[in-house]
Amino acid sequence: MDKFFKNISFSLFFKVNFLVTTILFLLFLMHNSAYTFISFIMSFFGALSSVILLYVVLYIFFFPFLYFKRFVLYFAGIVFFLVDIGLIIDFFIYRLYKFHINGMVINILTSPSAMDSIELGIAPVVLFFSLVIGLLFFEFFLIRKLFSFPYEQKYLINKKINQKIIVPFIIIVKEKKI
Repeated sequence: MDKFFKNISFSLFFKVNFLVTTILFLLFLMHNSAYTFISFIMSFFGALSSVILLYVVLYIFFFPFLYFKRFVLYFAGIVFFLVDIGLIIDFFIYRLYKFHINGMVINILTSPSAMDSIELGIAPVVLFFSLVIGLLFFEFFLIRKLFSFPYEQKYLINKKINQKIIVPFIIIVKEKKI
């Protein structure tokens, strides 16, 4: 069982992707100009709480794969990529229609005549594909970079990050009463 907890590369990869997803949430919040300072702070902590809960679920999902050190990184990279793309798609839909992805949106997008009711210019399409390519490049670059670091360096970085995030993590999880 001890080998499960020694996948330092996955631990760092997981934390960097947590930060990326948190930044995407924050960018979405900053796009909305209707916030007061108090409502922004409350929304920020709500978004942070949502990201933490999502990543707790993802960690539970990845736990059985932690023994496979390389496989879990590539598998997690694809899953994190899909999560982040889902957030970006939701952001674009919210910017266009002022509501989030829901059953109606999915029904419209998957209907045979979806392209009759949706007209996108070239800029959103180019931006979306640029983001897709950029995120994929980032995930695989990060994996390669983690493989190149010596174990001791990864261990020290991971230890420093853990010391900084443990208290906020416990507070948010306790607040959710998990």
